[in-house]
Amino acid sequence: MPKNLVLASILALAVAMPAAAAPAPTGVRIEGRGGFERITLSARYNDGLEQWSGRSSENGISYGGEIGYDLAASDNVSFGPYVGLDFSDTEYCSEVYGLDRACLSAGRSVTAGLRIAAPVSDNVTIYAKGGYANGRLKFRYDDFENILEDYRIVANRGGFHAGLGTEIALARNVYAKAEYVYTNYKVERFVDGEESGTLDGRRQQLVVGMGLRF
Repeated sequence: MPKNLVLASILALAVAMPAAAAPAPTGVRIEGRGGFERITLSARYNDGLEQWSGRSSENGISYGGEIGYDLAASDNVSFGPYVGLDFSDTEYCSEVYGLDRACLSAGRSVTAGLRIAAPVSDNVTIYAKGGYANGRLKFRYDDFENILEDYRIVANRGGFHAGLGTEIALARNVYAKAEYVYTNYKVERFVDGEESGTLDGRRQQLVVGMGLRF
């Protein structure tokens, strides 16, 4: 999916640039955003007595913001760096053995990367973005029979993200946006005595937001 996303973004920008009638947006921008997300979490766990594996795709709400700086590459194209921060409380839990319970959840995600943008009309701009991501993934195993101690792991895992979006100018320095972002985090492997396992996560987001440009 990320490869196809990047190819589609390059093609879209290539088509848009010859028809662009307005200069590409430049300068410092800061925005807030929120919307729908679908997070896929998977884990395996072995404590020497019991084994558990689970995978689930859960829908939830994400919210956060981004700050960036766009430079003019030409009259019709701008590019520049950005950093972003999103939050999520998406969680999946299931019974394992008796009253034992295992839960997977996602936390904050930090992104940093580059984006390229091109206007398609006087007030509409499309863009592609991508770069590094660092997300917090959580695994919890509760042993209600107290045979073994409860187990917790919180992993901050690096990965990558890629996205496509559209900005619509509402005023000289104000814009609205809609964006799709795909994020993939590296697998976390853990070993603690007889306990071992893996933790993995991916995120898809459809968000809308408002921004200011200075």
